[in-house]
Amino acid sequence: MKVTKIIFTAIIVLSVSVVYSQSGRKPFSSAIGGRIEVQGAAAPNESNLFLGGAYKHYLDFKKSFEIIGLTDLDRGAELYALFQYNGKIPDMPANVRWILGGGFHLGTWSGDSFVTGIDGQLGLEYTFSSIPVSISADWHPVLNFVTTNDNLFWPLKFGVVNVKYTIK
Repeated sequence: MKVTKIIFTAIIVLSVSVVYSQSGRKPFSSAIGGRIEVQGAAAPNESNLFLGGAYKHYLDFKKSFEIIGLTDLDRGAELYALFQYNGKIPDMPANVRWILGGGFHLGTWSGDSFVTGIDGQLGLEYTFSSIPVSISADWHPVLNFVTTNDNLFWPLKFGVVNVKYTIK
């Protein structure tokens, strides 16, 4: 009788776990890591490679926010705050998700004492199931409102490699 109760309890727990794993749960709670971003059509004497860190936190299954800090190690740095919608791609594994978001940035660059504006983001994210790592790539256009630079719109910015350690 005791063995039957244990088996019955194990079946119930396993069934609930399987149903929960198929439901809309977050792929991870938070993640922290590094980012490499490139910018096409950079002005003369300007870098088109940016390095930095990123922190992402899921609010629920479909919404997250990400904080990104980038620098070219020479002229300045920017800080980005992005709100993101995340979703599964039909006919793809659940650990492959699209990202659509937007937000704002502020920073300083040589020639600009201060720069700020709005950002967009469209990308893909893959979370490994066997190791606590997430990788992503995205398109990240930028529109500056406050700048002394003649170029207000930077449409060719891409987060080409984003690798984060995930925390369940």
